[in-house]
Formats: sequence, structure tokens, C-alpha cells
Amino acid sequence: MKNVKTHCIVLKSSVVREIDKSVTLISPDIGIFTVTAFGACKSRNRFGGKLEPFSVLSAELTVRMRATEEERQFKELTLLDSFENLTKSYETVLTAQFFCEVLLKNNTAGEDRRMFSLLYHALKALNRCGAKESETAVVINFLVRYLAFAGFFAPLSECSLCGRAFQENETVFMQRQDHQPYCAGCVCGGSVPLEPELRDYLNTVLKIPFAETSEIPINTDGGRKLKVYLISLLKELSGFRYKTLESLR
Repeated sequence: MKNVKTHCIVLKSSVVREIDKSVTLISPDIGIFTVTAFGACKSRNRFGGKLEPFSVLSAELTVRMRATEEERQFKELTLLDSFENLTKSYETVLTAQFFCEVLLKNNTAGEDRRMFSLLYHALKALNRCGAKESETAVVINFLVRYLAFAGFFAPLSECSLCGRAFQENETVFMQRQDHQPYCAGCVCGGSVPLEPELRDYLNTVLKIPFAETSEIPINTDGGRKLKVYLISLLKELSGFRYKTLESLR
């Protein structure tokens, strides 16, 4: 038996055996893991409201080997942040759940620390934004960073076929067949055009911290278009069905 201290974020929690909770978390040190919190649903329990989705925790875990698997239990828990503003809007809650669902279904090996940081900053940005346009920008920033970390998003600097560097005011075409960037002369079949403004926005987003992306302007129509494209790209590349997207608009 050993004790492990780490920070973690609650991705989801559900009631099991009436009085217990199954809690799935992400940690920069462990990755995604599940803990059964015994007695968490009792009126008097030591967990309080710390195990709700999106809670950021400082946790000390007791780890035991059971057959070929590690069994983890909470020893000590400290609530660092609960992002209370997330619960004030149904759509904001759905957006936060979508972020968690993406990480749960696409458990990217070796990216634990970056994925933890990405989720933390996305939830923090979502917690402080009010306007729907700002929320759209948070979704775009989360998706483009996730896709880049997972190796799905190609640099938008040159044509994938002819290798020519894109000009500053040139529209880039994302080919649906391979999701690579093409110039107008090389693209064929179905594609999604990215005007210079949107291409510059994506390139800039990947170069700066998440917290600073809210300062980059993006028009409403362009933001919605980019959000739809990135979601469709995620769905196609991952091959998963995302339940939260059925309610999220």
C-alpha cells in the first residue's frame, strides 16, 4: 500500500449501491482513473460537495494492488475550485460536460499533464464568460488545442499537396477526405474554406496561453462556422458519438 498526492478534476460521478459514488477524475500525474467513494451519499459524509463534476481537488489517495490492477481510495480531499458560475446556465453546464466527455472517450496516452491543464483552463474560461459568443470562443479554443495535442490538427502554413506557403490574405481549404490544408489550385471534392481571418485566429490561438485567447477578436459568423467545423472534425476522426452534442447547440 502507498499514498499518492495529486491534483485532479472530477469528470463525472454517479451513485452506486445507493450510498456510494463512483467518481471518475483526471490527474496530471495519473491520467484518468476511477475511485469508489464509500458512503458519499449519506447525509453525513466526509466528502461534502467535493465530488461534483468539474470540482478541482487536491487529493491524497491510498493505492493498493488488487490482482493485476491498482485500487485507489480517497484518504484526504481539499476542494480548490468548484466553478460555481458553470451551473447558472444549462448550456454552459452542457459545454463543460462536453469537454469532460471528449477527454473520457479519447484517453490520449502520454498527454495526461497537457490534457489536465487544457480542461482546467477551459473550465476556468467558461466559468468567467457570459456572452454566448464568448462561450463559442472557449469551445473553439478547447477543440483546436485538443486536436493539436492528439496529433489530429495540421499546421495551417502550407499546402499539403504542392507544399507552397500560404499567403497572408489567402483562403485555405480543409479537405474533408484527409482533413489537411490545401490551396485553391490543389483542392478537389468536398472541403471547408477557412478565410484568412479564421486561419490567423487558429494559428494565433495555438501560440498563446488559453487565458489570453479571449482577447483575440472573432466575428460571430466566423466563430459559429469554426465551431461547427471543429466539432465535425472531432466526431469524424475519433469515431465516437458524443451524447452532450445532442443537447448542445
